[in-house]
Amino acid sequence: MPPRSIDLMVTSPPYNIKNSTGNGLKDGRGGKWSNAGLIDGYDTHNDSMPHEEYVAWQRNCLSAMMRVLKDDGAIFYNHKWRIQGGLIQDRQDIVADFPVRQIIIWQRAGGINFNPGYFLPTKGEPSGMNRPKPSGKFGALDLSAL
Repeated sequence: MPPRSIDLMVTSPPYNIKNSTGNGLKDGRGGKWSNAGLIDGYDTHNDSMPHEEYVAWQRNCLSAMMRVLKDDGAIFYNHKWRIQGGLIQDRQDIVADFPVRQIIIWQRAGGINFNPGYFLPTKGEPSGMNRPKPSGKFGALDLSAL
């Protein structure tokens, strides 16, 4: 794709949920979600990368998106926060140094949590990114058409 050729990108990447230090996505034996569709991963991604490799992959994806983003374009990158090793993983390691302009609270009617030890997630937090202008200021994001 040519540089600076895309107006808007909206994405929700694989969450790498099979690589979990907690109860995450199990192998499907028993429980309410025994036939979960993601139990075997995606067609081209097994959803179980080492964390550092996953972060590098996602950062490469965001870099590729920034390369093709128009000067007045926007990226909405939706990613799930999760608990790993008993601590929240807020995905700042993925979006660090990218021009995150805003976090959007997406209130949903429901969701799925494969771990009975946590509340059911009913919100998402897409990050809105756009190019800084040469002055270092950000352009306006007109969300009225979305």
